[in-house]
Amino acid sequence: MFKTIAKLYRTYVHKSMAGGGVINCEVLLLSFWLLLPKSCRIRRNGLWYNSLIKRQSSKRTMMSVADLLPKYTYNDYTQWEGDWELIEGIPVSMAPAPMRIHQTIATELVHGLRSSFDEMNCEDCEVTFEVDWRVSNDTVLRPDVVFICHDDNKKYLTKAPKIIIEILSPSTAKKDETVKFNIYEDEKVEYYLMVYPDDLVAKVYKMKEDKYTKVGDFTDEKLVFEDIGCDLNLDFGKVFKRFRK
Repeated sequence: MFKTIAKLYRTYVHKSMAGGGVINCEVLLLSFWLLLPKSCRIRRNGLWYNSLIKRQSSKRTMMSVADLLPKYTYNDYTQWEGDWELIEGIPVSMAPAPMRIHQTIATELVHGLRSSFDEMNCEDCEVTFEVDWRVSNDTVLRPDVVFICHDDNKKYLTKAPKIIIEILSPSTAKKDETVKFNIYEDEKVEYYLMVYPDDLVAKVYKMKEDKYTKVGDFTDEKLVFEDIGCDLNLDFGKVFKRFRK
């Protein structure tokens, strides 16, 4: 059964990449996962995989779909058409073009951070958006907004950003709240902000003792970032002002 699932997965992924399509591999994997009984499911590193335990000659062996699926690398990633992220060797298609409010909020966030950044004259730091972060050879992410320091690579980020902001939509919320949350925490990103456009609220998490601790929910308040090497703040009253009725 696993080999059949892996073959179907490989076919779907290759067709999607070749045509620049938007087949969502998360949905595809989840569909296969739901076909299996609960006893055959495991969770690893924040991602769901499928497993099958059986006895062979008095030995207990484990086989998982994750082990059978083709694993892709950064070099593969650079050849694909369309917009993708790569998570532990598994390609994940990004959502279609973001809604207008998503783009506008991203612009406001970048402007707010850059204004504070310019005032404080943080050397070798920058605020940018929609840039690839090569976490490892099999994981490449593209956060919405990042604040990064001392990274001179021109093609992609090679170091963990000090701050990452993701603007959530219905199609990305689950990934941003779980999978990316776990990766950013593991990579020691100092601050992770999740912005919810429909509610005009930002949930803010800060690294503390190698784990994320929630700072709070911000709607009109000013967030002062600490322990990032320079003084930086973000006024959410200004970020969300134009969207309030």
